[in-house]
Amino acid sequence: MKVTFKIPPIFQPFTPSSDAESTRAEALARMADWTTQTAQSELDELADTYSQTAALLDSAGVFYAATCLTEFHGELSSGTLTMASTPLSYNDARTATAGIAEILDATPSRERYITVLPMPCGQVTLAIDQSAALRIPAQFSRTGEDIPINVAQLQAFIPVPAEKIPGAQELITVTFSTPSTHHWEEYCAILAELLRSLDFGPAMTSA
Repeated sequence: MKVTFKIPPIFQPFTPSSDAESTRAEALARMADWTTQTAQSELDELADTYSQTAALLDSAGVFYAATCLTEFHGELSSGTLTMASTPLSYNDARTATAGIAEILDATPSRERYITVLPMPCGQVTLAIDQSAALRIPAQFSRTGEDIPINVAQLQAFIPVPAEKIPGAQELITVTFSTPSTHHWEEYCAILAELLRSLDFGPAMTSA
């Protein structure tokens, strides 16, 4: 199956792959501008971490990952985006979408908003969370206490519909997270366009 979508250039792709040699080379190429001010041992360590993370994402079914570091209204902002494909057994994509929403709704949270929306790619279950999901450990904080970090997250769950890929049994999960919660409105506009552009087609085969 081929997944296509449009993403703005503020996102820098991160290649999920178990090929350690190619991902280390990708990491070192990205850090080329740092070579004059960073020890080679540090560059190698960062490249190894990048390679290990790429392999972890690949094993989790992630086929696209990206980070962004940009500015909105003169303020720095950051976020991460992943897209994953996992097997899911279902007879009808609409029924599967409703079931996903029901499962998510069974875990009540004041900070979570769940809805099902029609999109060009099919029915989409959206789950939006905003909570203090991350913490800076006390040993790394100036106050000597754990510091909660507000994180906003949007997840879109899309069972691939049969009208797109006959016999499809795949769940596409789009996940975006950001600590820049004050820029959530700007990110939502970007994510809405991304989801509207998402489409599925048969995998390309070589002649």
